[in-house]
Amino acid sequence: MPYKFFEISKANEEITRLESAIADRDAALKAAQERITSLESQESNQEKTGPTDKEKQLEADLATARQTIKTLEGQVKTLEAEAKTTDARVEKLASQKALEITAAQGQPPVSVVPSETPAKTETKSNLKGLEKVQAAFAAEINKSTTK
Repeated sequence: MPYKFFEISKANEEITRLESAIADRDAALKAAQERITSLESQESNQEKTGPTDKEKQLEADLATARQTIKTLEGQVKTLEAEAKTTDARVEKLASQKALEITAAQGQPPVSVVPSETPAKTETKSNLKGLEKVQAAFAAEINKSTTK
């Protein structure tokens, strides 16, 4: 929008005001550019110096924690394996003790370890209902007589 000035003095005042506003903005722009330059130089200095002592300490703590985790995972695996062998040993000892008790009572030895139930034995898949149950019992009988 063009300014309409009827007096030269008012026009000169407006020109002076606009020139000072431009000078103020140029100064602010120059200050911002200097600030950007200083921040970039600080950033490049930090990259050159490398990690601080605190960062090094944190990295060392992290490495220690990872090693501890690996050690504990190994211990867990070892304990799981021991638990499995212990379960088998307990089952075997219980079976032997049951045999000793039945022998002391004068009874014939009985297998303590549970065997598969007749319903779980493999049968022909085309059998249904009563035929399937009878086939399972027949398979169990044949299995026990062939031992």
